[in-house]
Amino acid sequence: MTRLLKLVAGLALTALVLYWSHPSQILDAAAAADWRWLAAAVGLVFVDRTLMAMRWIDLLVALAPGTRPPLGSVLRVFFVSSFVSNFVPSVGADLYRAYALSRYDVHLAESTASVLMDRALGVLSVVLVAALALPLATVEGRNELIALL
Repeated sequence: MTRLLKLVAGLALTALVLYWSHPSQILDAAAAADWRWLAAAVGLVFVDRTLMAMRWIDLLVALAPGTRPPLGSVLRVFFVSSFVSNFVPSVGADLYRAYALSRYDVHLAESTASVLMDRALGVLSVVLVAALALPLATVEGRNELIALL
């Protein structure tokens, strides 16, 4: 019953967002889109989420040896939290990730710590990419990037 309720809620929220987003314009854009590029994008999202889930499992194993939830469960948590992050601030999605993982025999403190470490690694990777890209930036772009850092 709860699974059906979750499915109905997800479909209702998606329908509401689509309704607010001018459905005719969305359909026109979708009709003009090259489906090969869309399929490639969807495939890359699956690869990205799988790699992120595997990284998260590695963080959990480092925090609590012997704690290794199944990859499918972690993927499910990642996809749901990605959906949730479209409607609430990212902290809400992180809270969901920590709570949802605690339902798979992982202590709440360990799942929360793993989410915080995962978030810190994400920020660090963005800073690293920006630092590596800095020499390739134009003078104007470089000045803007330095101002942001």
